[in-house]
Amino acid sequence: MSLQSRMAKGVMWSLLEKGGQQGISFLVFMVIARLVGPTEYGLANICFVFFTIANLLILAVVDGVVSLQIEDDQRLSTLFWTALAVGLGFAAIAILGAQPLAEAMDEPRLRDLILWFSAIPLLLSLASVPTMLVLKELDFRVYALRSIAASLIGGAVGIAGAFQGMGAYALILQQITLFTVSNVVVWLSVRWRPRLRFDRASLAETIRPGIRMAGTMIVTVAEREVPRILIVAFLGPLALGFYSFVARVRYAIQDIFVNPPFSVFYPSLAKLNHDRAAQQQMLGLFVVATGVLIFPTLACAAVAAPLYVTLFFGGKWADVVPLLQVFILCGAVLPLQYVVREMMRTHNRLHRFLRLQVAYVAAVLAASAAALPFGLLAMAAATLAVGVAFLPVYFRALQRWEGVALWGDLAGLWRPLAASGAMAAAIAGYAASPWAAADPWFRLLLALLAGGAAFGLAGALLLRRDVRRLVGFFRRRRVGEA
Repeated sequence: MSLQSRMAKGVMWSLLEKGGQQGISFLVFMVIARLVGPTEYGLANICFVFFTIANLLILAVVDGVVSLQIEDDQRLSTLFWTALAVGLGFAAIAILGAQPLAEAMDEPRLRDLILWFSAIPLLLSLASVPTMLVLKELDFRVYALRSIAASLIGGAVGIAGAFQGMGAYALILQQITLFTVSNVVVWLSVRWRPRLRFDRASLAETIRPGIRMAGTMIVTVAEREVPRILIVAFLGPLALGFYSFVARVRYAIQDIFVNPPFSVFYPSLAKLNHDRAAQQQMLGLFVVATGVLIFPTLACAAVAAPLYVTLFFGGKWADVVPLLQVFILCGAVLPLQYVVREMMRTHNRLHRFLRLQVAYVAAVLAASAAALPFGLLAMAAATLAVGVAFLPVYFRALQRWEGVALWGDLAGLWRPLAASGAMAAAIAGYAASPWAAADPWFRLLLALLAGGAAFGLAGALLLRRDVRRLVGFFRRRRVGEA
C-alpha cells in the first residue's frame, strides 16, 4: 500500500476516532457541565494540571518507538518498564502531595480528589508502549475502537456520578474509567507483550528522541497550564472553571478537526526522511489543508458560539461566550506551528525548535500575566496577538534550519481566510437579522446552513486550486509522484 493510501486511511480512521470520541465526550461534557457547574468543574481541573504533566513525561519515554522504528523485544521491554516506573513515581507524588496542596490552596476537598486521580498516571504508563506500536504502524482503526469504547463507558460512568451529586468526583471517576477501558482495548489489539528484560545500555539512545520532544512539549504545557495556576491563585476556582470550560470546548474542536491530519503527519514524514523534496511537498500540503479545512471550521465555531453555548450548556455559562470566541481563534495558529515542529522532530532537531518555543511561550505568559488584571478576555486576546506575531519567526527558522521555504503556501492562506470571513459574516448576519428563526435549535441550524452556503460560493471562486492540490496528492500512487 502506498504512503498516500496509508495516510488517507489513517486520516479517515483518525477522523472517525476523534469525531466519535469527541462527539461522545462533548455530549457527556454538556450533561456534566450543566449538573456540576463552574466551581466544581474548576476544582477537577486543578487535578488535570497534574495529569497533563504526567502524560507528557510518560509519552516522552516511549516516543522513540516511532521515531527510531523500534521493533525488538529488548528495547520495547526496556521502554515499557521505564514508563511504568515513571507512572508509579507520579502516583506516589500525587498521594504524598495531596494534603499539602489542599492546605496551600485552602481547598480541603482537593485532597481526596487528588488521591483518586493518582491512579491515572499508572494507567497511562501501562498503555504507553502498545499505543506507540499502533501509531508506528499507522493503524488508526485501533485508535478509533479504543477511543469510542472508552468514551462511551467512561461517559456513562461520569454522567451517573453527576446525577448522584458527586460533583467534581464524577469527572475524576469518568477519567479513571476511560483510561481503564483504553488499556483493555489497546492491549487486545497488539501481539507484543513485555518481557522481564531491561537493557540499560540502550535506554539512553531509545529515550533521547522523546526527551527532546518532551523539551518542546514542556514549554507547550507551560503555555497551557501556567495560566490555570495564575487564574486559580488570583481569581479562584470559579474563574478557573470558566477558563477550563472554554479550553475544553476549544480543544474538542481541535481534537476533531486539527489533530487527525497531524496524527499521521509525523510518522508519514519519518518514512520520507531521505527525500527532502517529498517532505517539502507534504509540508506545503498541510499548510494548504490548514487553510481549506481548519480555518473555516474555527471561524464557524467562533462566530456561532452565542447560538450554541446556552443552548448546549445552559444559562450559567452564557458569560463565557466572548472568551470562548477568542480562544477558538487562537487555534488557527497551532497547526502552522505543528508543521514546523514535526519537520524538525523528524530530523531529530527538536533542540532547535525548543529555542523558538521558549521564546514564544515566554512572550505568551508575559502577555497573559500583564493582561490578567483586566480580565480573562484581555488575557485571551493577548495570547492570540502573540501567536499571530510569531508565525513569521517559525517559518523563517524552518527555512534557515531545514532549507524549506513555505512562504508561497503561507501567502496563499489569504484565500481560505477570505472564504472563512464570508462564512462568518453570513452566520452572524442571519443570527442578527429580524427574520431569524425563533426556535433556538432551528436558528442555529439555519445560521450554519447560511454560513456553509457562503463558504461554498466563496470557495468556488477562491479555493479551486487548493482543493485540486489536496485531492491530487492522495490520488497519486507513488510517493515520488507527489
